Amino acid sequence: MRNLYLFLLKAGNIFLFILLIGVCIVMLYWSSGYNRWVINSAVKEVTSPALKIREMQFNRFRIKATNSVLIEQNRQLLNKAYNHTIYSQTEDKLQSKDFFTYITAGVVDNSLFLQNNYLILDKGSNDGVKPDMGVVTADGVVGIVKEVSPNFCTVLSLLHSEFKLSAKIYQKDISGIVAWDGNNYAYARITNLSTTENIRILDTVVTVNSLIFPENYPIGIIFSTQDKIQNGYSSLKIKLLASFNQLNTVYIVKQNYIEEINQLKERSENAQ
Repeated sequence: MRNLYLFLLKAGNIFLFILLIGVCIVMLYWSSGYNRWVINSAVKEVTSPALKIREMQFNRFRIKATNSVLIEQNRQLLNKAYNHTIYSQTEDKLQSKDFFTYITAGVVDNSLFLQNNYLILDKGSNDGVKPDMGVVTADGVVGIVKEVSPNFCTVLSLLHSEFKLSAKIYQKDISGIVAWDGNNYAYARITNLSTTENIRILDTVVTVNSLIFPENYPIGIIFSTQDKIQNGYSSLKIKLLASFNQLNTVYIVKQNYIEEINQLKERSENAQ
């Protein structure tokens, strides 16, 4: 208590000085409209950097929350638009299960400029991810899961020399194979086309029905109708719809009946 008293005694002049400054500022502030404008301007000048930082932090959290909502909405839309339901009758009720489930995943790493490009995602076997599952964005096909650990997985990117995907021109009876030509990450080619006669620029290239990707999932659009001929088949340049240089969030396509289908295929093959 004595120390506090001594401190106040020594610092009394300082506190009195600060108090008098405060009184002067208040009197000056209310003395005229011009003085109020000058003081308000000075206060804004001093406090504006702190307010800007606070606003930036607030916007960052708000954008992050908004993005999370949009990502989940996209996942739900994909589940409705590119799916179908299998119904099974049990003794007491009718059960249903979607053919595909879409798992949201974040991109940890993504290469673009190699001949054999890969992605690393933050979902693994703990999340139900297995090799040979498809990977897509809301816009287009990205690749296929290759290796899986408990918390991560690697993805064979569409931008890989070994990536091949059966495809077709949407609403046209023309099928082919999509493959990357090793050049620009924004483009690929659809090869093995028997004809290019009815194909037009901006026609959409989509997946065919498979156990990896849902049918009619977008891959790209025809970019040029100047075909290349090889072994009697044509190939066309396509612009990929997935923005590989901006991948942050993707969706892993889980096929819910794959084990049952594989067991059925095994029995069929053994029966031959």
